Amino acid sequence: MTYDGVEIVSYLDGTADRAGRNPFRFPDGIKGFGSDGATLTVGAVNRAGRMGNWLHADMSSLAIFSRVLSPEEVRALATDGIEG
Repeated sequence: MTYDGVEIVSYLDGTADRAGRNPFRFPDGIKGFGSDGATLTVGAVNRAGRMGNWLHADMSSLAIFSRVLSPEEVRALATDGIEG
């Protein structure tokens, strides 16, 4: 996933997944839960203090970057791996 301050784009095997509503628009920013912002969850969603909407798949790698990656960079990570 990437977030550029306006849209979240989900990727599947290095390609933007165009199923459903992807990209997801958040033009006013991602609203958090309280003054500290949103918590990061991977593989599930925190809904009103309860975890749910579980990911039913395998995840091979996870990396968090401090900037938005280009589609080409996402594709390269999917092809070459995080460690290159």
